[in-house]
Amino acid sequence: MKKYIYTLLLLICVGQLSAQNLTQAKKLFENAEYESAKKAFETLVKRSPSSAEVNYYYGACCYETGEAEKAVPYLEKSAKRNYIGAFRYLGKVYADLYRYDEAIENYETHIEWLVEKKRDSEPAKAELAALRIKARMLKNVEKVTVIDSFVVSKQQLLDTYKI
Repeated sequence: MKKYIYTLLLLICVGQLSAQNLTQAKKLFENAEYESAKKAFETLVKRSPSSAEVNYYYGACCYETGEAEKAVPYLEKSAKRNYIGAFRYLGKVYADLYRYDEAIENYETHIEWLVEKKRDSEPAKAELAALRIKARMLKNVEKVTVIDSFVVSKQQLLDTYKI
């Protein structure tokens, strides 16, 4: 009987310890200490790989520390479980990777969730508007051919390069 009580107490203590670590890691994230938060969330994501919240924060830390590609699977996992902030960060990541259609789709989903939860959506709408401008600019870029450089005299320029 005592063995079961000790086991139960140990499980309760471990649960409180991991909750404490999550709280501390969130504080680091909120204070923009992304490197430290990333290390904490990396440990937490190994302990709870299916947690939408932990995956979101780890992915967001990866993005904030310049590892956009590494952030994708964690943010996607979190977004699949409808963690609201994951859609915004996923939109940012996709935009950095020039995947504008996916970025816009994620921002739209993020805004829908914010409106549904009656939260302020104006900052996200402004980011979405800027993203749409970037997407339009990229779509209007013509194909460019880059030619290896070599030296040509002015007289031979038009003979060498056909415009």
